[in-house]
Amino acid sequence: MPIAVRCPTCSKKLSAPDALAGKRAKCPHCSQLMQIPVPPPRPPQPQEVFEDLSRSDPLAAMGPSNPAGATAGVAAGAASTFGLGGLSTQQFDEMLADVGPKIDVKPTEPKQDRYPCPVCHELIVRGSAKCRYCGEDFNKYAPPKRRGSSTAARNFNTNMNTLGAIWTSLGALFTGILLFAAMAASASDKPDAKNAAPILFIIAMIPGCMLVLGIATLRKAIWAVWIGLIWYYLNLAVGIIVILLVFLFGQFRFTLLVSSLPGLVITVLLIKLCHRCIYWKKQMR
Repeated sequence: MPIAVRCPTCSKKLSAPDALAGKRAKCPHCSQLMQIPVPPPRPPQPQEVFEDLSRSDPLAAMGPSNPAGATAGVAAGAASTFGLGGLSTQQFDEMLADVGPKIDVKPTEPKQDRYPCPVCHELIVRGSAKCRYCGEDFNKYAPPKRRGSSTAARNFNTNMNTLGAIWTSLGALFTGILLFAAMAASASDKPDAKNAAPILFIIAMIPGCMLVLGIATLRKAIWAVWIGLIWYYLNLAVGIIVILLVFLFGQFRFTLLVSSLPGLVITVLLIKLCHRCIYWKKQMR
């Protein structure tokens, strides 16, 4: 029968085998040595007197038909000679002195966070989709989902690719034209053309910036859209102011209106496309 022991250091309730009675062993929790008490001697059991049935039953005189008693006796003798796993009692004691007693302690289960069900008030595991007692479905209490992020991401990518393709193509086209014109002017023999070459190189930086913004937009950089939007608003304001000044203080020219109107329309369309990119970016959050 196991011996009930309480560790004097960590106050853990332990149980030790009878073979450790009167010996010192290590606590498996705090690794401190403790003395295993010797249990009090058990009172002698009164011997029962059995009547000899061999006189009345001739088959009983021949011995038991089932050799279970003999097998049990052999096993008891082997157990007195050998310890656990074929070890002798001395070897078993030495092994326990090194590693401590084998305490029968049940492993603690991980604690689960529980809360009462809002319908039946029984404790259920937090995060459950359904109550195990009343069958209440908690999915209907969840807040409605926002617009699908996949739709917002698809629209954002489409608008960003469109805007980036426009900026990249226009920037590459006008940068190439201006650089070619600047190199041709610098190679010319005319002094006026050579003087215009540095100016053309400087002007070529404007579509060059557009080319850089287009590449950044294709890489889904929203800061490039904001820079382009501010640039287009400035161009739109300057274009409108120039047209108003010509109408008010200059001579009205129909050709000026016709030539400036397509540029203003294109600027307004690009501003709208920039706003769509920014809108779908916010919907993805």
